[in-house]
Amino acid sequence: MSQEIADIVTERLILRAPVPGDTHVFNRELAKFDISSKLARVPHPYPPMTEEAWWNFNRARKFPAKGVWRIICRREDKTRTCIGNFAIQPEDDEIWSAGYWVAEEAWGHGYMSEALAGGLGFVRETWNPKRIVAGAFTDNPASRRVLEKSGFVLTHETEEWSEARQTKVPHWNFELVR
Repeated sequence: MSQEIADIVTERLILRAPVPGDTHVFNRELAKFDISSKLARVPHPYPPMTEEAWWNFNRARKFPAKGVWRIICRREDKTRTCIGNFAIQPEDDEIWSAGYWVAEEAWGHGYMSEALAGGLGFVRETWNPKRIVAGAFTDNPASRRVLEKSGFVLTHETEEWSEARQTKVPHWNFELVR
């Protein structure tokens, strides 16, 4: 994804491009089953990566020119330490997708709702996609609330693969239409 964009600033957060120092937060937080089990593509145990491996992995993902991948930081934290991240990117010409996680110590403070709202505002203003889809496993009602607060509407339920759980899990599918 294009990382040349400036920071996105919300009331309490700075949404910035990733930096090498973020690796340790990803390693620590994604190693927690309570986080990895809520994400479709993250294995458990999460294989810790060196900074060089983490950067090479993310470069290899070939992010498209459109879209945004941002690290979530509290504005009050002068070190701009990562407390989570999100990505909103095109799947094709019509449909974009959103995904996210937030560190366990930041749960319940509304940070993810605020970060997603900031990211969605930027994406709408910059590219104005017709549809953005997102989802949450049904045992993650907090993620459902984040999506609903951001204007997403539940469209249907399915079962989706969870890499951490190594099985299909009931899943809510949401959509945000322009």
